Amino acid sequence: RPSPNAQLLETKGRLASLRDERKTLNAVGASLRQDHGHLAKELEYLQKLVEDEEKTVEIMRRSAQHLEKSYRGLETHGEKLQQQCRETTQQLRLEQETKHQDEQAIERLRRELASQPVPAFGGQGQQRQQQQSSQQPQQQHSGALFKDPLASSFPFGVSKGGARSGAQTARALNVNRDGV
Repeated sequence: RPSPNAQLLETKGRLASLRDERKTLNAVGASLRQDHGHLAKELEYLQKLVEDEEKTVEIMRRSAQHLEKSYRGLETHGEKLQQQCRETTQQLRLEQETKHQDEQAIERLRRELASQPVPAFGGQGQQRQQQQSSQQPQQQHSGALFKDPLASSFPFGVSKGGARSGAQTARALNVNRDGV
C-alpha cells in the first residue's frame, strides 16, 4: 500500500492533469461557442442570400413571362401587318390592272373616234363650225392649242393634249346639249 504522501502526490498530479484538461476543454468550448456564433451568423447571411436570390428569380420569371407575352403580341401584330401588306399589294395589282384596261379602252375609243368622219350639218351646225373657226385664232393666241378629236367628247374634262379653255368647254356643252 502506498504511503499517504505518495497518494497525495499522485492525487495532486491527477488534479493538475484534470485542471489542464479542464482548461483545454474550456478553451475548446469557448472556441466552439465562438465558432457556433460565427456559423450562426454565416447561416443567417446565407439564408438571406437565398431569399434575395429567390426574389430575383421570381422577378426574372415574371419578366420572362411579360417578355414572352409581348413577343407573342408583336408576332401576332406582325402577322396582321404582313396580311394587310399582301391584301394591299393584291388591291394595288387589281387597281393597276383596271387602270391599264381603262387606258386601253380610252385609247381604243380615241382611235375609233378619230377614224370616224365628221358629219356635215346644216343650219346651226354650220354656224357652230364658223364660230369654232373664228374662235380658233383666239384660242391659239391664248396658248390653248387643241387638235385632239376627243376634246369635244369630254364636256368638262381634260383631253390628252392638256386643259380646256373656257370657250372650248362652252362649245362642248352646247354640242352635248344639242345632241351632236
